[in-house]
Amino acid sequence: MHELSIALKLVDLACEHASSCQEMQVDAVHIAVGALSHIHEPSLLSGFAIAREGTLVSEAELIIRQVPLVLACTDCERDFESSGIQDLRCPVCHGYSTQVRHGNELDLEFLSLRPRQDENISIGSVSNPARI
Repeated sequence: MHELSIALKLVDLACEHASSCQEMQVDAVHIAVGALSHIHEPSLLSGFAIAREGTLVSEAELIIRQVPLVLACTDCERDFESSGIQDLRCPVCHGYSTQVRHGNELDLEFLSLRPRQDENISIGSVSNPARI
């Protein structure tokens, strides 16, 4: 179950960023998961719930943004969304010379933060999205 090791890394990264915001509460950890990452979402959510216990992000929710597989045709230079690795043919020129543009992401995008004393929510961003 590699999702647990991914969840542990996510918690480490989130805690690292949250420690610089001592007055803030982390409400959510937002990640991007590409179609090619082969992440089992329920397992990642369960792993995150376990990994966050006793940390700076113990109350945080994990928000997952699914990133579709987008390929670039090197023959006609068009981008297109693909249904999967079995579907590599360009719908425009019908060529098979393609490269992955999006879909292999597994990134910590940002943290949703709010002041510990105040209920007004503000969004804090991760200055450089982290590759997990």
